[in-house]
Amino acid sequence: REQPLIRQDLVPAVQNLLAARRSCPLMSKVHFGLAELFIALPEKDALQLDEINLVQTAVQLAPNDPEVLFRAGLLDWQAGRDATARAEWRKSLTLSSLHAKRIFDFVASQEDGAPRIVAEIAPDDPARIIDVARQLDDPQYKILLAERAEETLSLTPTSRGLRNHLLGGIYELKGRIGDAINCYEQAVDENPENLVWRLQIAKLLLTQGRLEK
Repeated sequence: REQPLIRQDLVPAVQNLLAARRSCPLMSKVHFGLAELFIALPEKDALQLDEINLVQTAVQLAPNDPEVLFRAGLLDWQAGRDATARAEWRKSLTLSSLHAKRIFDFVASQEDGAPRIVAEIAPDDPARIIDVARQLDDPQYKILLAERAEETLSLTPTSRGLRNHLLGGIYELKGRIGDAINCYEQAVDENPENLVWRLQIAKLLLTQGRLEK
């Protein structure tokens, strides 16, 4: 982005974003676009803009958008604002597991210490933690997240059916398939009309070749 040719080509895009910002300053994606193309912004001082402020404004305008929070974390991480990035990614994962694999793959490529990474960016909701873990390929992270989910579940008031269902997911992530099936079956017994739970246990039984069930 530092090359003169790139800077020249980015100028029209920046001008369009500035026009959009003047017309509708409440569009978070416009502020993100300006932050991403900040290197090409003309007369930054006259416009009274800085990259950090643009990112923060975008997040403030869409605090419950997991896509916005993911992109904010990415920009902050690239700028060396690691703590802020991890906080934004944790919020993103709390809302959705859509970017779970990208977040964990990126952080793992830059940092050592899987337990610390899990502690810093995993959400507090056991159901969301299980959902996040299912998006990942690394078995180490799956087990660490399963343990985190088990800890948070012990502190989370739930119905017996939901608790058994979540325990089934935790045991499945740990590779304890027999225990997982038992918990899933108990959950379905408590909530026989829950078709999503029935489908989930059916898929697990299918992978184990237990077609009679």
